[in-house]
Amino acid sequence: MSTEPGDITTREITGPLHLGYALLISLFLLVIAYIAAESLGWSNTWHGISNGVRHSILVIPIWIVFFLPWGLGVFAIYRATKWNRFRTAWVIFPSMFFLCWAFLKATLFAEQPEERFERFSGAAFPGRCENLEYFFSGGGLADYIDTYYFETTPDEINRLIHELKLKADTEFRISEFPHIPISKLPNSPDWRKWQGLRLLKNNTKSSNWIYYLLTNDQRDRAYVKIGCL
Repeated sequence: MSTEPGDITTREITGPLHLGYALLISLFLLVIAYIAAESLGWSNTWHGISNGVRHSILVIPIWIVFFLPWGLGVFAIYRATKWNRFRTAWVIFPSMFFLCWAFLKATLFAEQPEERFERFSGAAFPGRCENLEYFFSGGGLADYIDTYYFETTPDEINRLIHELKLKADTEFRISEFPHIPISKLPNSPDWRKWQGLRLLKNNTKSSNWIYYLLTNDQRDRAYVKIGCL
């Protein structure tokens, strides 16, 4: 049978996507899920995305150990049973699940600043708190560094000092501002103008976590820095 010039021939594409392409999509979706999850941990979203991209290589060993065997197992089952329908969907299902979870966590289950404070510090966030401001960074291979500012009661400040096991920084000198490891947040008061400025810390060698608390003589406001190095 001949085909006249100008005739258009079509070929119906049937069957599942090639396994190699399906596995690449699975890896790609998992990388996107990781980057999305990393972006949630930063106050500056673009810095979080950049951090996720730089550290996305961490996803590859996880994908090889858990997701690749899943895909190969799905392929083996379909080949043994001679099924075709939905094979690609089942190969990429775990990665798609984590991607959906990352977006759901960003929208419906976003972690509140108070919850993050309690998760990283192990201490309850002040119950009476005003003018809360915060800045979060870190994740992947980047160090966690969180800074909070809030106004509360002296009792709450004293409770935090006790629960975080903070002690006065004996090396602190009021005239040596660069020594203070807490930066002023954009919309919060300048601690350089506080009366009776006190810096307390707990960064024991037995833990990778560090805690700093900067307060005034009335102990009705504070900057708190939490980090994991």
